[in-house]
Amino acid sequence: MREGKIVGNVKEISYRGSYYYLTIESDEGNIFHVETAKKFDLDEVVYLSW
Repeated sequence: MREGKIVGNVKEISYRGSYYYLTIESDEGNIFHVETAKKFDLDEVVYLSW
């Protein structure tokens, strides 16, 4: 974790309308499904918070 954020990698990307739907796998092996307007690349490192 980085300053209270979950570190993960983008594993799948789909685009519908104005949004990207990402599957993120965390460093701990957890899977998260995220909706975002920002474009990411496969295997890009991301930091999740909520």
